[in-house]
Amino acid sequence: MKPILDKFINYLRYERNSSPATIGDYHGDLKLFQEFLTPPGEKTMPIGEIDHRIIREFVAWMYDRKLQKPTIARKLAALRTFFQVLRARKIR
Repeated sequence: MKPILDKFINYLRYERNSSPATIGDYHGDLKLFQEFLTPPGEKTMPIGEIDHRIIREFVAWMYDRKLQKPTIARKLAALRTFFQVLRARKIR
């Protein structure tokens, strides 16, 4: 997932001209998602296997970690943008 994440960050930086704060926030949000996708001692789940059920499990996981609703909403917005870019570039 790291190469895809790096491409997305480059997209934000060079094509979308996002602010450094936005880039940092998106990067942190996606790293948290990557953490969720990588159980201890296992490999990260491939991007192609992620569906709406995985996203729902991620939301539940964030609630279990006591994250607030606005924080979860922002992280979901970052994921939405990430997957829209992947779809537009035919990466997923």
